[in-house]
Parts: sequence; structure tokens; C-alpha cells
Amino acid sequence: MAEKKLDKEEQYLIDRYGDNLVGFIAYGSMVFGKPRPGSIKDYWVIYRDYEEFHSRNRDFYKHQLNVTSTVEDQILVNREGPNFYAFTDKEQDIHVKLAAMQEDDFCRFCTADAMVVKGRMQKPLKVIRSTGNIDKGIQAARREGAQWGVNLTKQEFTFEEFLFSVLKLSYLADIRPENKDRKVLSILDKGKSELTRIYMPLLEEFGFVEKRGEDRYADTRPPAAKKRLRRETLRNLRRQKWSRQTFKTIFRNYITYRNPIGYLFKKTAGEFFKFIDRVFIYNLFRRKTAEKMIRDYSSKIAGYFGENSEHIKVTGITPAGRGTYTVSVLLDSGSAEKELSCIPLNRREEYPDCIVKDSSYRFIIVERTETGSKQAAEKET
Repeated sequence: MAEKKLDKEEQYLIDRYGDNLVGFIAYGSMVFGKPRPGSIKDYWVIYRDYEEFHSRNRDFYKHQLNVTSTVEDQILVNREGPNFYAFTDKEQDIHVKLAAMQEDDFCRFCTADAMVVKGRMQKPLKVIRSTGNIDKGIQAARREGAQWGVNLTKQEFTFEEFLFSVLKLSYLADIRPENKDRKVLSILDKGKSELTRIYMPLLEEFGFVEKRGEDRYADTRPPAAKKRLRRETLRNLRRQKWSRQTFKTIFRNYITYRNPIGYLFKKTAGEFFKFIDRVFIYNLFRRKTAEKMIRDYSSKIAGYFGENSEHIKVTGITPAGRGTYTVSVLLDSGSAEKELSCIPLNRREEYPDCIVKDSSYRFIIVERTETGSKQAAEKET
């Protein structure tokens, strides 16, 4: 059966691998997210037969890998997990990233004690071709991810906060150089409708989750049990992050990646620099980022006051400690200057009455009242 509305890259890969390609899934920032300049499309290519798939890549293994390889060697390493390839066909103007796995291995990894596949299944996917077994594997991975996501939320949470926890699983269990929160928020921003379709039914399956209000949920398990489950979930994710499987995946990518030194630097140094950023130079870079983001979202700050974006003027941004910023705004309606506190999302639990409706905005807007108390914003921030 012919697939409809195929991109050039998708048609190329289907023609290349034929009927042996039983699972074909697009994912990543080019499908759901905000791609950086130079980003290329990502695909899961799930095949039935090892020999047939890798034989079609024989020339690719000889000329495009960092370490010249053979079909036999690629089959050997592929049995232990997904092989990630940066594939290029210059004549056809094809530049894609492939995550390749045999069907039975893929389904096994969807329920294994490892997040290298299971974690990536939490994201929205564009399924082009699949089988019943692949669909069951993906659904099993997502059901477990939803369970872990609830474990990481507060006792009461919004649906979007739940999605944030689910999407972050892959990044918490892997050595990744990206800014995790920013990456997750970009996926949420573009894939919200698809994520709602996937995870709303799964959340409703849990008997210990109660809906309270239009967009409020409560985990009814005892607070002590909730705290223990959160701690166990985080411990499990950290264990997987620094496990043998993670470093085997890095090694596989080293021998299949064109620029291995750059790849390894991103993976290892990225974690180191994130630590340095948190401990030593947090304010220097975070302040610049926050100032830019707050100014970029001036229209949303204006919306908080019910004014049009052209009527708002950000007159000052002052660090207030712990990643919080005081933002002075002036409306041209003749009203007095007002002050807002912009609270990072990772301090969300300190403001239990605040409802976040747009996680693409990384701060909670809290208005400073004349009495000095803080009132949580319930409008779209």
C-alpha cells in the first residue's frame, strides 16, 4: 500500500529499503519542535531482516562512517541497541539522521530497563509505516512513561506540567548536551495537540489520579508514598544515565558518526559545562537569557493586564535572586508603573495557586500588589 503525502526524504528511504522497512517514523524538531539552522530530519527505520537492511548500506559503511565498517560488524552492534547514522546522498540531495533497529529488538527495548528507545517514544511521532507489534511496543513505552511522569509531578498539577515531566524523561536518562528545559518546551509548544491525544487517555487510566477543575489534577496517593516514588524514579533515571548501556550507545555512535570528536565533546563536555553553568556562572548567562525572553514576551506581559502589545513598555529588569527577575512595566493608559515577578518554571511548586497555560513562556508571571503579597497569574503567560 502506498503512503500518502510523503516528503522527498521519506519516499527516498522507502524506495531504498523496500518492504523490509516495516516501521518508518519521523520524529525530532523538524516534525514537532523548533529546529535550529542546519537541522536535518530524523527518522526511525525499523526493519525485519538484519542482512537485507545492512547489505543495502554496504557502500555507506565503507565511505561515510567515521570508522570504515562492514555489514557484519554493523549487524553485531545493532543487536545491542539502535544505530544512529548521519546519512547523505549528495546526488539526490538527501541529508537525514536515521535510528535503525530490527523490529523484535525495537519492541524489546520499548519495555526494557533502559530509556535509549523507551524515552524517545514519549515524544510526538509521525508514524508513516508500522506493524501491530511496533504499535504495541510504543504504547507500552508511553504507558510506563506516563506513570513515571506522574511520579515526578507535585501532588496537584496541570496537564501541561504532567506532559513536561513525561517529555523530560529521555533527557534525564541520557547524556545530552542540549538545554533540556528549552528543548522540552519547544516540543510542547509545537506538539501540544498530538501530545494531548496520546497522553490524556493514559492519564485517565490511573485510578489514583483525580481531575479537579478544568485543568487541575491531583495524585491521591499519600504524600509520603508520592515522595518515595519521586525519589525512586529520579534514582532510576540517574542510574540509567550513567549505565553501561548509555556508554555503549555513545560508542556505537562514535563509530557511526562522521565527526566523532565533536560528537564526544558535545556529550561529555556538555554535561560538564551545564554543571559549571549551574554552580559558577549561573547568573551571568541566565540573566542575559531571561532578559531577552522577557522582552520577547512583552506582548504576553501586556496580555496579563488586558492591553494590546503596543501599549506595553518594559522599563526595567532587575535580578531578584534564585533566577527570579523583577520586571517593571508601564502602560500608556496613564496608569502607574507596575512590577511583576517572573519566576522560573523550576520553582513552580512555590506558587501552588498559579496556573500555567503556556509553557513556551519559561516564567510564571506574578504581580506585586501594594501590600507586598504576590498574586499568581491565572491568565495566559
